[in-house]
Amino acid sequence: MRLALGLEQVEMASLLGISRGLLSMVESEKRALPVFALLRFNTINHLLEMYEDEILETNLTLPLEKLQAILARYRVVRINLMESGKKLEEKLRRSKRLNTLLSHFDELISPDYKPEKDRLWKNTIENSMTGDETKELEQELFLLRLRIETMDWKIKKLEAEIEK
Repeated sequence: MRLALGLEQVEMASLLGISRGLLSMVESEKRALPVFALLRFNTINHLLEMYEDEILETNLTLPLEKLQAILARYRVVRINLMESGKKLEEKLRRSKRLNTLLSHFDELISPDYKPEKDRLWKNTIENSMTGDETKELEQELFLLRLRIETMDWKIKKLEAEIEK
């Protein structure tokens, strides 16, 4: 996406809210984007989709090459959405597991019970989560799945237009 937009690494990193070094590692497949940056990436994709949709709606007689380029971008967007979905699902599973552990905290107390140590553990887990993290993740995942379905529809519509 960065190259297609003609952006420098610093510019793309700023858009994503990460450092240029992290973006460099992501591009060389040494690191993955953090979830917040992946969500920003998807927002950028969404804004670009809306722009391209406006072009398509006002001018369906675009050259075949332009339609094929838009279709290719839509396919990349879909792949990115799927990747985001996997990361969100894993984060949601983690959140649910931690909530389960916290709700059964009393069962985790060991025979050599040390209240200050267990309180510290419980506080650490609680502080690593926001209060409504599970609900927020479920909502984000729902919206992401909706966007994937919308993208599938757009891809089919564009493929049909190209076939004409």
